[in-house]
Amino acid sequence: MKPYLKFWVCFLMIGCIVSCTKEGDVGPQGPPGDQGAQGDQGDQGERGTANVIYSDWINFDAQKWSDPTDFFGQNRRIYEIDEDSISEDILNVGVVSVYVKFGGTSNNIQPLPITQAITLIKAQSLIHYLKLNQIVLAFYNEDDTNDPGTIGPGNSYRYVIIPGEIPSSGRIEEVDLSDYEAVKEYYNLPD
Repeated sequence: MKPYLKFWVCFLMIGCIVSCTKEGDVGPQGPPGDQGAQGDQGDQGERGTANVIYSDWINFDAQKWSDPTDFFGQNRRIYEIDEDSISEDILNVGVVSVYVKFGGTSNNIQPLPITQAITLIKAQSLIHYLKLNQIVLAFYNEDDTNDPGTIGPGNSYRYVIIPGEIPSSGRIEEVDLSDYEAVKEYYNLPD
Protein backbone atom coordinates (compact mmCIF):
# COMPACT_ATOMS: atom_id res chain seq x y z
CA MET A 1 0.00 0.00 0.00
CA LYS A 2 1.30 3.42 -0.83
CA PRO A 3 2.48 5.53 2.09
CA TYR A 4 0.00 8.37 1.54
CA LEU A 5 -2.85 5.85 1.30
CA LYS A 6 -1.79 4.35 4.67
CA PHE A 7 -1.76 7.85 6.10
CA TRP A 8 -5.33 8.55 4.95
CA VAL A 9 -6.64 5.17 6.12
CA CYS A 10 -5.09 5.77 9.58
CA PHE A 11 -6.40 9.34 9.59
CA LEU A 12 -9.95 8.16 8.75
CA MET A 13 -9.84 5.40 11.39
CA ILE A 14 -8.69 7.80 14.10
CA GLY A 15 -11.36 10.30 13.01
CA CYS A 16 -14.05 7.59 13.24
CA ILE A 17 -12.92 6.50 16.71
CA VAL A 18 -12.81 10.09 18.00
CA SER A 19 -16.16 11.00 16.48
CA CYS A 20 -17.78 7.86 17.91
CA THR A 21 -16.70 8.69 21.49
CA LYS A 22 -17.58 12.40 21.46
CA GLU A 23 -21.13 13.41 22.50
CA GLY A 24 -22.72 16.24 20.63
CA ASP A 25 -25.21 18.81 21.85
CA VAL A 26 -28.75 17.65 22.59
CA GLY A 27 -31.02 18.41 19.68
CA PRO A 28 -34.57 19.78 19.90
CA GLN A 29 -37.33 17.41 21.01
CA GLY A 30 -39.10 15.68 18.18
CA PRO A 31 -42.86 15.41 17.78
CA PRO A 32 -44.66 12.84 19.96
CA GLY A 33 -45.06 9.37 18.52
CA ASP A 34 -48.31 7.59 17.78
CA GLN A 35 -50.36 6.15 20.66
CA GLY A 36 -49.45 2.54 21.35
CA ALA A 37 -51.95 -0.30 21.39
CA GLN A 38 -54.15 -0.78 24.49
CA GLY A 39 -52.60 -3.24 26.92
CA ASP A 40 -54.39 -6.26 28.35
CA GLN A 41 -56.90 -5.71 31.16
CA GLY A 42 -55.38 -6.47 34.56
CA ASP A 43 -56.96 -8.84 37.05
CA GLN A 44 -59.68 -7.42 39.31
CA GLY A 45 -58.15 -6.36 42.60
CA GLU A 46 -59.47 -7.59 45.90
CA ARG A 47 -62.20 -5.38 47.35
CA GLY A 48 -60.80 -3.43 50.24
CA THR A 49 -61.94 -1.23 53.08
CA ALA A 50 -60.33 2.01 51.94
CA ASN A 51 -62.27 4.91 53.44
CA VAL A 52 -64.65 2.55 55.28
CA ILE A 53 -64.34 2.73 59.07
CA TYR A 54 -65.54 -0.13 61.22
CA SER A 55 -65.35 -1.12 64.86
CA ASP A 56 -64.56 -4.44 66.44
CA TRP A 57 -67.41 -6.30 68.09
CA ILE A 58 -67.82 -4.44 71.39
CA ASN A 59 -69.65 -5.93 74.37
CA PHE A 60 -72.38 -3.77 75.83
CA ASP A 61 -71.46 -2.25 79.18
CA ALA A 62 -74.52 -2.20 81.43
CA GLN A 63 -73.05 0.81 83.29
CA LYS A 64 -73.06 2.95 80.13
CA TRP A 65 -76.85 2.86 79.74
CA SER A 66 -78.57 6.00 80.97
CA ASP A 67 -81.31 5.97 83.54
CA PRO A 68 -84.78 5.81 82.00
CA THR A 69 -85.39 9.11 80.21
CA ASP A 70 -88.79 10.47 79.24
CA PHE A 71 -89.12 10.89 75.48
CA PHE A 72 -92.62 12.13 74.67
CA GLY A 73 -94.15 9.92 77.40
CA GLN A 74 -91.96 6.91 76.63
CA ASN A 75 -89.14 5.69 78.89
CA ARG A 76 -85.95 5.23 76.90
CA ARG A 77 -82.50 4.08 77.86
CA ILE A 78 -79.67 5.81 75.95
CA TYR A 79 -76.25 4.31 75.17
CA GLU A 80 -73.64 6.74 73.78
CA ILE A 81 -70.72 5.50 71.68
CA ASP A 82 -67.95 8.06 71.25
CA GLU A 83 -66.57 7.97 67.70
CA ASP A 84 -64.48 10.86 66.33
CA SER A 85 -65.13 9.70 62.75
CA ILE A 86 -68.73 10.92 62.99
CA SER A 87 -67.84 14.25 61.41
CA GLU A 88 -70.00 16.91 59.77
CA ASP A 89 -69.32 15.19 56.41
CA ILE A 90 -70.56 11.86 57.75
CA LEU A 91 -73.63 13.54 59.23
CA ASN A 92 -74.38 15.27 55.91
CA VAL A 93 -73.57 12.63 53.29
CA GLY A 94 -72.20 9.48 54.95
CA VAL A 95 -73.90 6.25 55.98
CA VAL A 96 -73.56 4.58 59.37
CA SER A 97 -74.87 1.07 59.94
CA VAL A 98 -75.00 -0.53 63.38
CA TYR A 99 -75.27 -4.28 63.91
CA VAL A 100 -76.04 -6.15 67.12
CA LYS A 101 -74.99 -9.70 67.98
CA PHE A 102 -77.27 -11.18 70.64
CA GLY A 103 -76.01 -13.96 72.89
CA GLY A 104 -72.48 -13.74 71.48
CA THR A 105 -73.30 -15.96 68.53
CA SER A 106 -72.69 -15.11 64.89
CA ASN A 107 -76.02 -16.79 64.06
CA ASN A 108 -77.94 -13.87 65.55
CA ILE A 109 -76.52 -10.67 63.99
CA GLN A 110 -79.12 -8.05 63.17
CA PRO A 111 -78.99 -4.54 61.70
CA LEU A 112 -80.54 -1.64 63.58
CA PRO A 113 -83.29 -0.61 63.86
CA ILE A 114 -84.90 -3.76 65.27
CA THR A 115 -88.20 -4.36 67.03
CA GLN A 116 -88.57 -7.67 68.86
CA ALA A 117 -88.42 -9.13 72.36
CA ILE A 118 -84.92 -8.29 73.58
CA THR A 119 -84.83 -8.15 77.41
CA LEU A 120 -88.54 -8.72 78.05
CA ILE A 121 -91.18 -10.91 76.44
CA LYS A 122 -92.74 -8.02 74.53
CA ALA A 123 -91.97 -5.84 71.54
CA GLN A 124 -88.97 -3.61 72.23
CA SER A 125 -87.06 -1.36 69.86
CA LEU A 126 -83.37 -0.66 69.56
CA ILE A 127 -82.53 2.19 67.20
CA HIS A 128 -79.56 4.42 66.51
CA TYR A 129 -79.05 8.03 65.55
CA LEU A 130 -76.01 10.21 65.08
CA LYS A 131 -74.53 13.26 66.76
CA LEU A 132 -71.23 14.93 66.04
CA ASN A 133 -68.55 12.48 67.28
CA GLN A 134 -71.18 10.03 68.60
CA ILE A 135 -73.42 7.14 67.69
CA VAL A 136 -76.39 7.03 70.06
CA LEU A 137 -78.46 3.92 70.71
CA ALA A 138 -81.98 4.25 72.13
CA PHE A 139 -83.77 1.29 73.71
CA TYR A 140 -87.47 1.29 74.66
CA ASN A 141 -90.66 -0.75 74.98
CA GLU A 142 -93.06 -0.37 72.06
CA ASP A 143 -96.39 -0.67 73.85
CA ASP A 144 -95.87 0.80 77.31
CA THR A 145 -93.92 3.42 79.22
CA ASN A 146 -92.13 1.00 81.57
CA ASP A 147 -88.36 0.87 81.87
CA PRO A 148 -87.02 -1.47 79.14
CA GLY A 149 -83.95 -2.39 81.22
CA THR A 150 -80.48 -2.64 79.72
CA ILE A 151 -78.81 -4.88 77.18
CA GLY A 152 -75.97 -6.62 78.98
CA PRO A 153 -72.40 -7.69 78.18
CA GLY A 154 -73.37 -11.10 76.73
CA ASN A 155 -74.41 -9.08 73.67
CA SER A 156 -72.27 -6.89 71.42
CA TYR A 157 -72.46 -4.26 68.70
CA ARG A 158 -70.39 -3.20 65.72
CA TYR A 159 -70.70 -0.15 63.50
CA VAL A 160 -69.63 0.50 59.90
CA ILE A 161 -69.10 4.09 58.71
CA ILE A 162 -69.17 4.71 54.96
CA PRO A 163 -68.02 8.19 53.90
CA GLY A 164 -70.09 10.19 51.45
CA GLU A 165 -67.72 9.83 48.49
CA ILE A 166 -68.50 6.11 48.28
CA PRO A 167 -72.29 6.49 47.88
CA SER A 168 -71.82 9.19 45.23
CA SER A 169 -69.79 6.73 43.16
CA GLY A 170 -72.67 4.27 43.19
CA ARG A 171 -70.74 1.62 45.16
CA ILE A 172 -73.15 1.63 48.09
CA GLU A 173 -75.93 0.42 45.82
CA GLU A 174 -73.97 -2.80 45.26
CA VAL A 175 -74.52 -4.08 48.82
CA ASP A 176 -77.61 -4.53 50.99
CA LEU A 177 -76.73 -2.73 54.24
CA SER A 178 -79.42 -4.67 56.11
CA ASP A 179 -77.57 -7.93 55.36
CA TYR A 180 -74.58 -8.04 57.71
CA GLU A 181 -72.91 -10.98 55.95
CA ALA A 182 -73.14 -9.15 52.60
CA VAL A 183 -71.65 -5.98 54.13
CA LYS A 184 -68.89 -8.00 55.80
CA GLU A 185 -67.98 -9.70 52.52
CA TYR A 186 -68.31 -6.58 50.34
CA TYR A 187 -66.13 -4.37 52.54
CA ASN A 188 -63.80 -7.22 53.53
CA LEU A 189 -64.46 -6.76 57.25
CA PRO A 190 -62.69 -9.09 59.67
CA ASP A 191 -64.78 -11.29 61.99
